[in-house]
Amino acid sequence: LNLISITSFRGLTLGEPLKPKEPLNFEAGCAILSKFQDAWEELHSFGEANAQKARDVDLEIGRIYHVFLNEKRNWETFQREFSNLEKMKTEVETVVNILGNVRSMCSDIEEALMKLENLIEIKEYYKSEAQEKIKLSNYRVDKLMNLDAYRELLAEEHSEKVQEIEEAEMAVKQTKQDVYQAKFREEMEAYKRTGELPQAEIPEPSEARNLEDVILEGDAQDLEQYLQF
Repeated sequence: LNLISITSFRGLTLGEPLKPKEPLNFEAGCAILSKFQDAWEELHSFGEANAQKARDVDLEIGRIYHVFLNEKRNWETFQREFSNLEKMKTEVETVVNILGNVRSMCSDIEEALMKLENLIEIKEYYKSEAQEKIKLSNYRVDKLMNLDAYRELLAEEHSEKVQEIEEAEMAVKQTKQDVYQAKFREEMEAYKRTGELPQAEIPEPSEARNLEDVILEGDAQDLEQYLQF
């Protein structure tokens, strides 16, 4: 009704004479009312559709906004990482240099360990050699001590043999003296009987044996063999 009134007022102009009123056509008013009602319903339907589309658009905008924010964050992260590439490159080069130094240190350590192992082997060798020398020295000391004892034993045996030889010489001398005395008595008896001395037999000279000429057989040879061990 308001739309009709407004339309009616817009159609009027000042200064125009009023037309005479025609009889009212109620059917025309109903048709107009129905038309405007249909238009309003259509507009209302369009408004709801537009509102739904607006909500859909708002959701899509929100989704796009979130996607944009994610892409923005990703891009910012990419920019930060990209800006750190040079730093990372420098750090990688530093790490590579450190690895090279570590490898060189490992080589030096390996060489030092080999030298240390050689030194240990040399030390063990000299230690073993020193122990062998000590054993040999102790063995020689024992041998010398045994040699002194053996010399004393040889001296005792030599003294016993010398004593035996002296006793044998004394026995021989005593035997000769007894023989000479018996011979002398026989010659004296013969002289008494005949008045002449019998011609004495000249004995063949025998080799004189002195203590210095006594050789202890086997003693020197045994001593030499003993000293060779």
